[in-house]
Amino acid sequence: MNKLLLILILLLPGAVRSETYPIVLAKGFILTEARIEGKEVLLILDTGAPGLVLNQKYYTSGERKFGDQTSCVECKGINGSFTCQNYTVKEWSWLGTIHKRTSALVSDLSFFEKYLNREIHALVGLSEISDVYATIDLDLQTILVQKEINDVAEGLFFRFRYVNHVPVLTCKVNGKKKSLGLDSGSEGNLLFDTYDQSLVTDAPEVLVVDAGNNTDIRHRISMQLEVNDGDISFPYDFLVQLNPVSEYSTTYMDGILGQEFLRSYNLIIHPGKQKILFQPRTESHLVME
Repeated sequence: MNKLLLILILLLPGAVRSETYPIVLAKGFILTEARIEGKEVLLILDTGAPGLVLNQKYYTSGERKFGDQTSCVECKGINGSFTCQNYTVKEWSWLGTIHKRTSALVSDLSFFEKYLNREIHALVGLSEISDVYATIDLDLQTILVQKEINDVAEGLFFRFRYVNHVPVLTCKVNGKKKSLGLDSGSEGNLLFDTYDQSLVTDAPEVLVVDAGNNTDIRHRISMQLEVNDGDISFPYDFLVQLNPVSEYSTTYMDGILGQEFLRSYNLIIHPGKQKILFQPRTESHLVME
């Protein structure tokens, strides 16, 4: 096709540019390919991540030594605080977009590598796709990136807000109103409230590791979750604790909806417009996983 004709077609009113990219599901985590400073790498799409977070294993030695561009940053995980460092990425590309001189954090991501048995060079959050619709299809294992979307009714989308960088939905858990963050980098659903020991005495214990490799024990209990005034209403397991870390608790967010919830749905999300659509997956795909 003539290049000039192609350009004119793309500029026509209603013309929609879109690209589809493969993803890999590994133990619930969404892995995608990227190119960071000239190298093809795997990263985790983590809706709870503050932008680009690099693995210190690959970005603190040799030519990538911090030097003058390093400074320490105090970060918070679900189990408490940990130290990250700043790093300026000269150039990287992901989902068809080239980014230059991106300010990133560097942290210890060794837990993800050990758990997934793969090299993981980074986590990436929603801020890097803030101006597009991203259709995350777990069944087809693809991400479709579009500037506009015309085949989905506007009224089907749920609205969300941000607490810092985390998208947050207003929900009900066992009938009580809760603000819950969507975090694809968390295996389980969590609540930060303090719970009476009698409620969790017989509940299974779960070791929870956060992005700073801090660990804590939670208890798994089933609760009724309602999203968007009951449009979604099902029992889900939540991880709760007897003595929560007060520095992570916030009046703006009561907990997290992680893979325990998100794996039930294919998603269409526009981070900039702060709207999301949950499309239930087929039972056959859920059983296969």
